[in-house]
Amino acid sequence: MSNSQSVISRAEAASAPSELVQLLEGINTCNVELLLGAFTPDASINDQLVEYRGTTGVRVWAEHELYASRVSMSLLDVRVKATSLVATCEVKGDFDGLGLPDPLILLLYISLDGKKIDQLILIRKSL
Repeated sequence: MSNSQSVISRAEAASAPSELVQLLEGINTCNVELLLGAFTPDASINDQLVEYRGTTGVRVWAEHELYASRVSMSLLDVRVKATSLVATCEVKGDFDGLGLPDPLILLLYISLDGKKIDQLILIRKSL
């Protein structure tokens, strides 16, 4: 993955809430500390029906589900509400894409507690 693909674009960053920017940059740069900083200490993640809880769970999710497969996410759209976000992202990486659509689009349902992510639910978008 080249550096030009490793961070979100300036246009994406300008139009996205800071919590989402930090999440995507932590994913795309494989920076677990940056990623952890986007979440509350007791946050929960549900990635395709597998649940991860707390700081340890977020770290395990990042290392096993993202960084091991060199996953990157490009922001396509974001809908902002008072305490939540729904982001639509294109996902690329070194994972087995057998049976997955191309491009792979995920919906990220994000609940916020102040300026931190308290819950993240990732679901494949149906075409």
